[in-house]
Formats: sequence, C-alpha cells, structure tokens
Amino acid sequence: HFGCSDQGLPRMHAIRQFENERKEWETAREKLEAQTLQLNWEKEEAEQQLYRLAAEVEELRHAQATASAAPVIIEPSENVRGHHEKQLALMAMVDRLRNDLEAAQSKVRAQEARAAEAELMSDRLSEELQMARQSLPSNADLDTTRVVSMGPPSMGHARTDGFPKDELMETRRGLETK
Repeated sequence: HFGCSDQGLPRMHAIRQFENERKEWETAREKLEAQTLQLNWEKEEAEQQLYRLAAEVEELRHAQATASAAPVIIEPSENVRGHHEKQLALMAMVDRLRNDLEAAQSKVRAQEARAAEAELMSDRLSEELQMARQSLPSNADLDTTRVVSMGPPSMGHARTDGFPKDELMETRRGLETK
C-alpha cells in the first residue's frame, strides 16, 4: 500500500507549501513589475523636466550673452524655484523607489534560490526513498500504517525501521526557520 501513508504526508505538505510559496513569489514579482512600470514613468517625467530646465538655462545664458554691456541681475522667479524644488523631490523619490525595488528583487532572488534548493533536496530524497524501496526484498512485509518518530534517540525516539534518516523533514524545518 503506497497510498496515503504517514511517510507520504510530509512530502505532500512540503509540495503544497512549495506551491504556496511559488504563488506568493509570483504575486510579489507582479507587484514589482507594476512598481517598475510606475518608476519608469516617473523617471521619464523627471527626464522631460530636466530637458525643459536645461533648455531654459541655455536660453538664459544666450540672453545674458547677447544683453547689453551693463550688468543685469536676474532674480530667479518663484516659479523656477518651485520647479527646482519639485525636481529635487522627484529625483529623491525615484532614488528611494529604486532602492526599494532593488531590495525587493534581492529578497525574491533569495526566495527563489531557497525554493530551488528545496526542490533539489526533495528530488534527491525521493530518489533515495525509491532506491531504499527497491533494495528491500520483494516479499518484505512493509507496515505503512506504523508511525515512526523523528526525534533524537536521547528522547526515547530511536528509529528502528532501517530506513535512512528523514532529511526532508530536517530540510523543511530548516527552511521554516529562515
């Protein structure tokens, strides 16, 4: 009987947990993509404002060069100051959002690496389990209804079934604590 044994439940739980994590990562990735689009739009707006301001500065320089020899002091208007302050605020916002995006992308990459590691470990343990099952004599009486404790021998939970140590449970516990 290889149906719903007690040994298959942790594997099904790990697979379900992996699928839930994958869905969360996809949701996070979609949010990051939307943020990237917003940041790109804001960046384009800021670049357009920079271009307009650069053109205005160039016009002022040209006007000053062609002006009469008498020195003329031009006070920046409140409108120009407001544009400069707004430009600085937008540039600060773009920098902050870019840093947030990079941090979120780094977190997603770390989670993807953990998921890939868990999947590889799951595959390796599945192969080991399959090899252990194949190494048993065909007439072996397997009691799949027996619960095997996973605790250390010092706690009175010694394993007596002859199977390799359950590394999948240890890996899952390790991933849950991260």
